[in-house]
Amino acid sequence: MVREHNPDVLLTLKSDKWWEVQLKEIAADMPYSVKCPLDNLYGMHVYSTLPLNEHEITNLVEKDVPSIHITLRLLSDKTIRMHFVHPAPPSPTANPESAERDVELVIVARSVAESDQPVIVTGDPNDLAWAATTRLFS
Repeated sequence: MVREHNPDVLLTLKSDKWWEVQLKEIAADMPYSVKCPLDNLYGMHVYSTLPLNEHEITNLVEKDVPSIHITLRLLSDKTIRMHFVHPAPPSPTANPESAERDVELVIVARSVAESDQPVIVTGDPNDLAWAATTRLFS
């Protein structure tokens, strides 16, 4: 699918070391990457055809629930900030509240609001389009 669609940036979610080995096949086509393999369904990998000027993997709210933040240099030499998020969802068995997810999304929203650069926030926010948190994020 990667070769068929030829993206400039690829994000994998829930990816672990096994996925990292499988994704080595695209390394020649997408030589820039940030890898955060985890076995807890919160692993992420970012691959790019475009250079990454900066990158950071952070656990903004919860240990072992990372987000990836990069500055991507476009062919025009302009830069764009990208935030890749996958906060933990509320769960009746593991976490009945959404406080951690909400806090992570608000932290990213505040950093985006203060940015002078173009920004893309993507991933899996584990939220609904009509939810209060999504409206707050917007």
